Order: sequence, then C-alpha cells, then structure tokens
Amino acid sequence: MIRIIIRICTHVLLDWPPPDHPGIFFAKLTTRRLKRGVFTSVADLKAAINRFVEGTNSHPKPFVWTADPKRVLAAVKRGKQALESPH
Repeated sequence: MIRIIIRICTHVLLDWPPPDHPGIFFAKLTTRRLKRGVFTSVADLKAAINRFVEGTNSHPKPFVWTADPKRVLAAVKRGKQALESPH
C-alpha cells in the first residue's frame, strides 16, 4: 500500500526543515484520512489521497521549530554514548 501512496503523492512539495517530514505527512494522511476509511477500489483510495493533498495544500501552515537546540544536542550526545558503551 505504501508504494501506491508514494507513487500518487510525488507531486506534493515537501519543503519543510524536519528531516522526517515525509514520515510526518504520511502519519497525518493515515490518521486523518485513511485509518477509518473504506475503499472499495484503488481509484477510491487515490481519490481520498488526492482530496487530502488538495486540502493540505490549500491551507499550508509553516513549520515552526520549537525545540531548544541545546536539549536536542544533549540528547544526541547521550544517545551516542549509549550506543558506543559496551553492554
């Protein structure tokens, strides 16, 4: 199913800073449109995805980074130390 979605949504402009924005987009698509939907054909699925994309693009919201850079870097350092330490 993911292959279909990626092929359909290639025209979406992903121009935000987060490195995992495609993951965020597909999570929103899944929870807001596809999770409880009933699709009897691939055409129905495509139409639902296109409606979601059109709605998202018609009311774009800029991404605002709110995390403190010092806390992010500290978390990265802790993660690196945990991965490098012998268990």
